Amino acid sequence: MQFLDIFLIATLVLAAVAVGLFFLNRWSSTKMVEQDRMIEQTKQTISIFTIDKKKCRPSEAGLPKAIIDSMPARAKIMKAPFVKAKMGSQITTFMCDPRIYNAIPLQKQIRVDVAGIYIVDFKGRMSEEEMKAQGRGKKSSFLSKLNPFS
Repeated sequence: MQFLDIFLIATLVLAAVAVGLFFLNRWSSTKMVEQDRMIEQTKQTISIFTIDKKKCRPSEAGLPKAIIDSMPARAKIMKAPFVKAKMGSQITTFMCDPRIYNAIPLQKQIRVDVAGIYIVDFKGRMSEEEMKAQGRGKKSSFLSKLNPFS
């Protein structure tokens, strides 16, 4: 085999992999849009008191056995963000969206959007503009005292 033959074979293999990844990405994006639409249809706003939050496997989070059995095998192995909260008179474990996990305060009463046991969003958090207006921006107070021109 010559160099040209090896180069053509490698190019064809890379092209096949690229086409496969393109179609896999298209399939997963349509599936994600469908799941987001279902979450938007079923979400409810409730008030909860957050007790604890941690990232762990679903089997360690204290979820009911029926929920763990209905999860895909890959989801059972991966660590996910969980929030333990008091909803009314019962203590419940919720799964949380990773994008808002760090923003959820502990030991506070908050209003959240919930779809089943999944926390989608929560109300009452401040935007960056509101935090800057109150002086709680990303700049620390010590640095702002040192710089008289800020």
